[in-house]
Amino acid sequence: MFWITPAFFLLSGNKGLLKSFVVIFGFILIVYMIKIRNKIFRRPRVYRDKLPAEIWFYSKLLDIQIGKEKANSDVLWNIFQSFLLRKYKLHEDLLKTYTIFKLVQVHEKDSAMIDFYGDIYAAIENLKHQTEEEVLSYVKSIKREFNKGDITEFISEKKGNCNNC
Repeated sequence: MFWITPAFFLLSGNKGLLKSFVVIFGFILIVYMIKIRNKIFRRPRVYRDKLPAEIWFYSKLLDIQIGKEKANSDVLWNIFQSFLLRKYKLHEDLLKTYTIFKLVQVHEKDSAMIDFYGDIYAAIENLKHQTEEEVLSYVKSIKREFNKGDITEFISEKKGNCNNC
C-alpha cells in the first residue's frame, strides 16, 4: 500500500490525474458502504408499545372518528393490518413472502376469529368506492364491537352459533 504524500497529488501528466480519480473513487466507495451498511444490517421493526393490540386498534378507530386520521378504506386497511401484526407479534418483513391472513391462520386456532377478520377485510374492500360517511359508520360499528370487551360474544351472535340457548 502506498502512503499519501504531497507528491501523490502532483498533477504532472496522466499519472497525477489517475491517482486523483482513484482517491475520489475510493472516497465515494467508502461513503456508499457506510450508508448501505445501515440498510443491510437493519433490525426488523419491533413494536415496543405496551398497549394491548385491541386497545391500540380501538384508539386508532377513535382517531378516524374524531378526524385525526383520514376516513378512507386504505387508512382503515393499514390500521387493521398493523393491528394483526401487533396482536400476533409478527414482523413486517414476513409480509413480503406471506399474506397477512396466511400468518393469522398459522397463529390463530379459533376459526371464528379468522372468519371475523375475513369479514372485516371484506367490508374494508367494499368500502373502497364509498363515501367518508359510510366509512365512518363502519368504523363506529367496529368500534362498538371492540368496546364490548369480548369479541367472541360478537362472533357467536353474528354467526348464529348460540351454545347457551
